[in-house]
This record gives sequence, structure tokens and C-alpha cells, in this order.
Amino acid sequence: MSQPQQKGKEAASSSTRICSRWSSEEDRALVSAMQDLLDLGGWKADNGQFKNGAYAKIETLMEQKLPGSGKKAKPHIESRVKTLRKHYDAIVEMLSPQASGFGWNDEQKFVTCDQSVWETWVKSHKNAAGLRNRPFPLFDELAKIFGKDRATGTEGGSIQDALGDMEGEEIGEEEEEEQVVTPDTQGISATSHNSQAEPSMSKVTSSSKTKRARTETIEALRQFSTRLDKMSDVMQAAGEHIGKLANCLKHESESADRRMQVTSEIMKMEGLTQAEVLFASKKIATNPLEVDFFFSLPEDFKYTYVQGLLIPDQTNGF
Repeated sequence: MSQPQQKGKEAASSSTRICSRWSSEEDRALVSAMQDLLDLGGWKADNGQFKNGAYAKIETLMEQKLPGSGKKAKPHIESRVKTLRKHYDAIVEMLSPQASGFGWNDEQKFVTCDQSVWETWVKSHKNAAGLRNRPFPLFDELAKIFGKDRATGTEGGSIQDALGDMEGEEIGEEEEEEQVVTPDTQGISATSHNSQAEPSMSKVTSSSKTKRARTETIEALRQFSTRLDKMSDVMQAAGEHIGKLANCLKHESESADRRMQVTSEIMKMEGLTQAEVLFASKKIATNPLEVDFFFSLPEDFKYTYVQGLLIPDQTNGF
């Protein structure tokens, strides 16, 4: 590669690295933009993830709060949100009732624990690495954004996050397998080569079974996630129908109450016989439109209206 090309590549690489760094001011602007987006409503899916177009909207909001930051929806904002969520979930898990030996410095916002507890924990919780005694000042704000979305018992915030983690682990295992099954035969005798062949094949067989089981698990989780999304859509539609039905029932209940009040209202009118009260009440109550019209009238008009109903010849009345 020529020297100018190499310098250009190094400059581009340096620019990418600088652009990917996040200052505390930029983090605060990002979290504030996410809060504003949630306040607008409609940008979060039922599984807790942001909907399509959300990161572009966050980019716009962030630019308003911190002009010239240069952070784009992809890959900067989307990647940073995932990182913040990973750290938040890791802290929540350490502070959960299922974990022990951890504390929280609420003044400086970081996890505390003994060195022995920490060393044991990070062996099985890789996302927690580096978070001990490390300030995480945005924890309270992120709790309002991610708090109700975290999937129980996983490092990620959702099934989709778990799938991504599993796929990443699978890729790592494939790279490790390639190193295992490619022996360095230089300077190794035929005897030592033969003695090592069987363990290598055993590792390959075991690893293949593990990879196949992991692939089947990922596919099952994908299908389950798809079904959950479909169930969510069905439940949302059902909720809308139930809401409409409830409104209809409420209206019918109110109409029934008003029909029962017709007789009481007519009985208050002076000069009417019992037969006239019953006749006028039945005439009005059996027709919902008559009920609505009757109760829309002022008190003195109601009497005139009832008198009109009692006239035998309706062409001279109402």
C-alpha cells in the first residue's frame, strides 16, 4: 500500500474512533432524548424495544439538545443505547434478591462488593465486567426507560437481546473450534500426532452437538418471539373491541336508568290520572329516541309534551 493511501486509511480509522467515543455530556443528552421520545408515546413496542424509526427520532432530539454532536442513529446511537442497557441490566441483576454480597452507593451511583464476591460473579456474568466501584450516574434515569422491559433471568433486556448474545457466543465457539481442529504438525512425531488425534475428534464431536443444540434453541426462541408478537397484536385488537363493547354497555345501562325515571318524572306533573301517567310513560319509555327527547326538554316543556301524547288524535298533537 502506498504511503498516501496508508495515511488516508489511518486518518479515516482515527476519525471513526473519535466519532464513536461518548462524553458524559453526550450520554446525558442521549438519555434525555430517549425520555422525551417515550413522553411522546407510541415509540415503544410491546416487547420493550424501540420501534422502527425511533433511533432516527432520537438523533433529531439529541441534535436539538446538543448541536454539533455528530451522533447518528446508526451506528452510534443504536450501539450506545445497547451498551447503556447492557450495563443497566447487569447492575439491576447484581442488586436483585437473587444475588447476594452486593451493595449500592447511591450518592456516587456505583455497585460495591468484596473482591472475592466480585471475582466469582464476573466469571458467569460477563456483562458486569468493569462495573464494580465504577460510577454509573445515569442509572436512575435509565430505570425510567428500561426498568419495566428487562427480561427475567437474562443479561439482556428482551428475547431478541438474548438471541443476539447466543448467536455471538456461537460465532466465538466456531472460531475456537477452528483453532482446536487445526494442529501444528511441525516437529511432532507420528506417535505424538496419533495420540492427540482421538481427543481432538472427541472435542469436535462434542462441540458439534453443542452447536446443533444451540442452533435449535435459537430457532425455538425465534418462533416463540414471533408468536408473542402475534399474540400481542391479537390482544391489542381484542382490547379495542372490548373497549367499544364496554362503551355500548355503559350507554345501554344509562338508557335503561333513564327509561326507569320516565314514570317518576311524569308522576310529578299535576292534573294527570294514573291511567294517563301509565299511558304516557309507556309511550315514551318504549322508544329510546322519545326518552332522549323527553329528558332534553325544560321542565315546563315536558308537561306540554306529555299532554300532546295524551291527545287521541295525534295530528292535532305531537
